[in-house]
Amino acid sequence: MLLADKPKVWNKFPRTRWDMENETSMLKACYCSPMAALQVKNVPEKLHQLLRKRAEELECTIGEVILDALERDLNRPRMSDWLTRLEALPKTKSVKSTSVQELKKSRDL
Repeated sequence: MLLADKPKVWNKFPRTRWDMENETSMLKACYCSPMAALQVKNVPEKLHQLLRKRAEELECTIGEVILDALERDLNRPRMSDWLTRLEALPKTKSVKSTSVQELKKSRDL
């Protein structure tokens, strides 16, 4: 129920168009935001202190530190994806084995 739909008893003062427009825009801002809101519970105190310290160092909020860390972590390839791409690369001769063979040949001479 919108605030404008509440019974007149709820509001002692007469409602103006300005009041109703502001209530609507406030509701849109709170409930129709294009961004999701997350809440993290049970954060260990030590981790919270580290977050606070990093935020102070960077002169930003703890939320900005967390968003940055999440974005960096999620943009990194997963280990399984990285290994799959690594296996797909063409095989090359090891520089070490070639060097060792050349050294052995030179010693045999």
